[in-house]
This record gives sequence, C-alpha cells and structure tokens, in this order.
Amino acid sequence: MFWLLVLYYSITWGIVHMVICGGSSCPGSWRKPVMKDNSKLEVLYQKVMEGTASPDEQALVVKWLDQLDTGEGMDKQTVDEWQERSMSELRKVTQPPMLGRSRKVKFVWAASAAAILVCVFTFWLSRPHRSADQAQVQEVTYMTHSTTAGQRKLLTLADGSRVWLGNVSTIRYPKNFQSDRRELFLEGQAFFEVRPDSTRPFLVHTTGLDIKVLGTSFNIKSYQGETEQAVTVATGKVSVNAVHDSLGWMLEKGEQVIYHAVDKTGIKQMTDVSLAMSWKNGELRFGNPKRMRMQG
Repeated sequence: MFWLLVLYYSITWGIVHMVICGGSSCPGSWRKPVMKDNSKLEVLYQKVMEGTASPDEQALVVKWLDQLDTGEGMDKQTVDEWQERSMSELRKVTQPPMLGRSRKVKFVWAASAAAILVCVFTFWLSRPHRSADQAQVQEVTYMTHSTTAGQRKLLTLADGSRVWLGNVSTIRYPKNFQSDRRELFLEGQAFFEVRPDSTRPFLVHTTGLDIKVLGTSFNIKSYQGETEQAVTVATGKVSVNAVHDSLGWMLEKGEQVIYHAVDKTGIKQMTDVSLAMSWKNGELRFGNPKRMRMQG
C-alpha cells in the first residue's frame, strides 16, 4: 500500500514539478505549493523514485504531499482539478501493467498446467501397458501332467473335479481356473468327473474336438496320429463340436460320438459306458456298440 501511495503521489508530484520548473510560464490556476526549500524536496523525491530514501525521508515526502489537500498555497478548485488529473494519469499508468500482469499470471498458470500434463502423459506412455486379456494370460500358471505306456494318473483339479489320465497321454490346465470358465487341453485319453458349476463351464480341447459340460462324467479318447476320436458320456449331458467344421452333437448318458478327422464325419451311437471306461480300472474289454444315427 505504501508504494501504491507513493506512485499516486509521484504522478501528482510530476505535475507539480512541471509547474515548479515552468516558472512564470505556468498557468495562473496552477501555482507551485509553498515550501521553503524546493531543492531539498526534489532531492527527497528523486531518492524515493530510486528506492534509496529512508523510511523517515519517505514519510516526509508523503506528509508534504498530504498537505497539498489542505490547500497550502492553492485554492480548493485548483486542488480538486489537480487531484482529478492526477487520478487520470494514475489510471493510465497502473491499469495496463495490471492487465498485463493478470495475463502473465494466467499464462504462467496455463504453462505450468500444460507442463504437468506433459510430464504425466509422458510417464503414462513410458509405462508398460497390458490389456485385460494379456494381463490375465500372463498371470495364469499352467500345470502339465503326462503318462508313459502302461501308466495311469488320478488328478484332482482346483475346483474339486477329478481326472483319470490314461497311458501315453498329456493334459494341461491352469493351476487355478479363471472366473468364467474351466479350461483344459488333452492329448490322449482321460475320464472326467466334473464338479457342477453353472457359472463356469468345463471345457476340454483336443486336436479336433471341443467338449463343453457344466457338471457330468465322460470319457475322451483322442490320441495324436489316430484318425478316430471318441467321446462317451457316463452321466449328465455333454456338448461336442468339431474344431475344423460345423459338426456338433449333444450327448446324454450312454451315448457316444466317434469323429473321423480325415473325412470330417461323425457317428453318434448308444454304447456300453462300462466298456468305454474299463481302461480306468486296468481292464481290457471289447464290445459292439449299437449305432443310432450318423451325422456329417
């Protein structure tokens, strides 16, 4: 506030100083104020403008300028006119810088905000981003089990389902199933007892078939190099679809589908389930299943 007051009175003094320096050429209505030592006042004024005046000297200049309002050496009309002109000059000087400063402040804030956004965006781009599917794949740990000739394995899955893995077979599945499905990959032969779960279908993929169930027991025989693949249902229902064509079957208890990968045909038939799963108990049995119909 002090320097604003000094600025105001500085402009005022500028006008007065013109009158003082103008001597006899000054208009009659603008008389220089009465002061015994004008040269001292000019020196003090110069020090105030240069910023070298002491607090006492600053106070002296302000006090003298305040006395102008009393009309010392000047009539009231002259003082009023002088004050009005001084304020007009003050507005001319102060308003443009104020506006410029406001714009400068706004620019600085905008530039700062932009710089922050650039830094944040650069940091975001530099981070390794993964899609939901990629993250899910990377977080899945797979279990793989294999058997040799004459060997069988009983596996218990994370959901409580059980798998009897036949000889010379391989099965791969997640250690912990995903939230929307239970998915396995089989090469060879296996018998499944699937724990019911309506929210997560149980999916088994072979080289030529996709098998889908919700809760049931069934046998799959799908050895690499053999032309026939067989799916046999012991309990419940099983959906079977060929991978490379549009063939599909819905199997119920006691039904079996035999799929021929070479000519892409499939046979759905009734069968002796105990015969299809006898290997699980180490038995070797043969039989002649009754054909129901052919598809494909």
